[in-house]
Amino acid sequence: MLKAKSWSPLLIATGLAALPAWSETSSAIILSPAQPEVLIVQTAPPAPRVEVIPAAREGYVWAPGYWNWNGTSYVWVDGRYLQDQSGAVYVAPRWEASNGRYAFYGERWEKDPSQPNPLGNAKANPLQPSPGQ
Repeated sequence: MLKAKSWSPLLIATGLAALPAWSETSSAIILSPAQPEVLIVQTAPPAPRVEVIPAAREGYVWAPGYWNWNGTSYVWVDGRYLQDQSGAVYVAPRWEASNGRYAFYGERWEKDPSQPNPLGNAKANPLQPSPGQ
């Protein structure tokens, strides 16, 4: 005989808290789930600070400093070196102004477009038949 599982209220609450949702404060909106890394703020960020970039480090890329929104005000995040990721390029965070709002796009790693296609020059998926087959 199978026994039905009972879910604890704590487990359910934790699961619900982890679900993507719209989150809005008086001055910021976090867009989710379609664009979880985009934050919309109604206050312009300050001008970027001037940073002195330390000497280059082999195997690392420089991630420049930027203004981050903490929910009530801007806080500066210092630039730092990040360990290079093979086959990827670092994209720095940025703020974009549009219609009196400011969108923050967080830092990320993207596939390096200069790297060869693992399928060679083929543009089609070799695992799927061509149309009409």
